[in-house]
Amino acid sequence: MLQRTFPFILTLWIASSQNFFSSDVKVEDLLEKVRDTYRDLKSYRFEANFLTETTAKGKQEKIEMEVSLAIVKPARVRVNIKDERKEILSISNEQTTWVYMDRFKQYVKKDTLQDDGAASGAGQSELTAMVDRFADAYAHLTEHAGNATVLREEKMESGGSSVWCYVLNLVTLYKGDTEGGIETERTLWIDKNRFVVLKEVSHTETKAATPEAALQLMRTTVFNRVDLNEPLPPDLFVFQPPEGARQVEHFDLRPVAAGRGDRSEAPDFSLKDLDGHSFRLKSQRGKAVLIEFWASWCGPCRFEMPIVEKLHRRFQHKGLVVIGINDEDPEAAQEFLQDKDFTFPMLVDVGGEVGNIYEVEAIPTLVLIDQEGNIVHRSVGLGNERELRESLKKMGFDTHDRS
Repeated sequence: MLQRTFPFILTLWIASSQNFFSSDVKVEDLLEKVRDTYRDLKSYRFEANFLTETTAKGKQEKIEMEVSLAIVKPARVRVNIKDERKEILSISNEQTTWVYMDRFKQYVKKDTLQDDGAASGAGQSELTAMVDRFADAYAHLTEHAGNATVLREEKMESGGSSVWCYVLNLVTLYKGDTEGGIETERTLWIDKNRFVVLKEVSHTETKAATPEAALQLMRTTVFNRVDLNEPLPPDLFVFQPPEGARQVEHFDLRPVAAGRGDRSEAPDFSLKDLDGHSFRLKSQRGKAVLIEFWASWCGPCRFEMPIVEKLHRRFQHKGLVVIGINDEDPEAAQEFLQDKDFTFPMLVDVGGEVGNIYEVEAIPTLVLIDQEGNIVHRSVGLGNERELRESLKKMGFDTHDRS
């Protein structure tokens, strides 16, 4: 009996180890239910842990952070980001926007709809859209149904309890890079009852001529909390300054600069933009270059990018080159920008290699480079427009605001 049973058991073990799986759920139906869950949300709250592992040129780097996002439409937003070195908190309601940086024990306070350029345009809708894009990404998974597969059903721990999930795999190829593109493989754990994403593991790899030139990015996101269309307390969207925090017009980075040491020469780099066109900093010698390091999830970036766009339009034919640098997956940047009116080039820095060599510790970070290739201005966060304009004026640009 045992001799007859053993081959049968062995066959089952081999089948399971090769990940043979049959599910009664169709990919299209599953993604439609996820879409319906995330579509047209009026309020939501996410708490997640992010682990990013980058491998480039034989070097490995690991970054861990905690992210908390909350929104009540149309204008209440709270974003809190923590890692081992810093904490950044951005809060906005109908009247006021605060940005707090724990490392400096400083915060900036501004009127949400002020007319001085820091919240250019519809400040409320811009900051709201920052968190909205985070949820909107899962509302558009149906667009990738042709490249998706249900792998298995699996239990995972979430919020202190075990939850049965569908495990979904999908592959996308960003074709902006004409030398082969950037391929991303994503695995998602989807709650079988709520149809919310509880975990995502994405692996991004740039296609390169040699293995040494390739870059790999592994990102793991675990959601510890997902509240959709549930009431959120009003005091969540009011900033209470921590003990010892002080209000400033703009963040004082002198302690950071002192620890880093003054480095005037701008490091050279070469990146491609979202259309696959190459940009090299050294080739811009003789022109001034303004770099904005930004991300789609960054609330202060939403306020500062219109200022940068205004400078680009005004001085692009007078010797000022303006570029944005984003270290997210290109699809995330593309999705964020598709309904925006920004015309300055956006460069792809997957893995944040250029951000690392420029020692970007928080975003938005602005770096202004003069015609000789030296860094003459560096600032982080909101409230730096006046100093930026003064630096540009010293370089020969008439920055008197005629708008």
